[in-house]
Amino acid sequence: MLRAFLFIIIFVCILFVQGCDVRGANDPFSYAPRKSDSVWQPPAKAEKRLPDTGSLKREGEDYHLFSKQAPISLAEIIDISLSRNPNTKQSWALARVSAAEYGQSLQNYFILADVDGNYTRTRFAQFTGGTRSIIYETQYGGELDLTYTILDFGQTRMTSEAALQSLYNADWSHNSQIQMTIQTVMTSYYDYLYQKELLLSREQDVVNAKVSLDATEEKFRQGLADVSDIVQAKTSYLSQKLAVVNQKQNLHTAYTALVVEMGLPSDQVFYFQDYPGEIVPFKLETLDKLIVKAYGSRPDLLAAEAEVKSTQASLTAAKLQKFPIITGEFELGRKYFQHGVNDHYDFTAQVNLTFPLFQGFFIENSIKKARATLEEAEASLDQVKLDIIQQVSNYRSDVSYAKESMEYAKAYLESAEEDFKVNLKKYRVGTGTIVNLINAQTAVADARAQLATAQNSWYTSIANLAFATGILFPPEEEKNAPYIQLIEEKESSDEKSSL
Repeated sequence: MLRAFLFIIIFVCILFVQGCDVRGANDPFSYAPRKSDSVWQPPAKAEKRLPDTGSLKREGEDYHLFSKQAPISLAEIIDISLSRNPNTKQSWALARVSAAEYGQSLQNYFILADVDGNYTRTRFAQFTGGTRSIIYETQYGGELDLTYTILDFGQTRMTSEAALQSLYNADWSHNSQIQMTIQTVMTSYYDYLYQKELLLSREQDVVNAKVSLDATEEKFRQGLADVSDIVQAKTSYLSQKLAVVNQKQNLHTAYTALVVEMGLPSDQVFYFQDYPGEIVPFKLETLDKLIVKAYGSRPDLLAAEAEVKSTQASLTAAKLQKFPIITGEFELGRKYFQHGVNDHYDFTAQVNLTFPLFQGFFIENSIKKARATLEEAEASLDQVKLDIIQQVSNYRSDVSYAKESMEYAKAYLESAEEDFKVNLKKYRVGTGTIVNLINAQTAVADARAQLATAQNSWYTSIANLAFATGILFPPEEEKNAPYIQLIEEKESSDEKSSL
């Protein structure tokens, strides 16, 4: 009777559990949108947000006050970006993850120790003839287990070597991320100054267009010009006004991009220093020397080499899996029984030999996988080398072309401004046409834009070349000379002695 009652209870419990939805286990689709065209309605738990400490807003306000007193310099922009940019934080965290994984790979160099404890209470029936006796037994105790890998023919050593090289890869990748962050923030900074310079040029273009319009209206009042001249001058004037509005939008976009690269909220107002007062051109180092410098300094190249070393060690470790492993085990403990009786102590000493006779081709496929991974890493290394040569070559050419562009842009602007003055005078005295005046005015606007573009290309190309050669250091960690000096051609001792 009792047995049947227990069976019924167990059966009912099973049915009850089957009909229940414990944490959505029975109906997980209830946590997803019901249909493809339906909007997911989140539960209260899903709408619970992480607490907002307001630190981002407070720091933005602090930097606003700081920049208002003294505009932020490029070095300060880089320093702020490296400390706040999420990309550098991620690469730093990944390097620490790799460091922890390297520490894990050293496990088998140590004696592994475990402590086990158990407590057992047993009830059972014992029958003697027709008599049933219920017996209770208690047993508890503790045990110390020691395990040590005596010999694995270098598997542990090569596995830890692979982890160490992987750590070096993460470390070099972090350095590369720092340089990429510096390059990006410098490019954003120069783009912001470029857009700001363009806005000033557009505003000056409006002034020139207004001068042309005023001259046209004056001639019209004197009866020396017809309405078509006014229409053309006004059209040009409104076109320049529209260009100012569009340029303000471009400036705002460049500003927010720079602020976000710095890791600051873009709804705050920050003030930045302008271009240096004077641009000093210099002669570049030869292409071959710059490539050699890049090969010795680029952290992404060093990271790729570390990855190749890591995969080489992994391949060796995979091959060593075919060898036997000798381990030692030692167990020491004590067991207690009824009424505190114990066995004083017990131990087990054991030496194990494990030989992988056949593992379902797992080891063979592990070797194939490691070899293919090595080939992939070597191909990636070759690609990095090719990219470095291309980048150094392109950015060195960009610096040279930017230098020429600045020289021509300055001369172009001087000539265009003089041409505008001449055509304005000719139009006022009646010897010039409105078409020539507007063309001269347009040439001045184009010359200003070309000069701003040339200046931006000069600064940006230098920053890019410094990045391509791997010498773009954080301001506080520059152990070498400023990066412009590192890419500038140096006189040899023979050249100096001949002077």
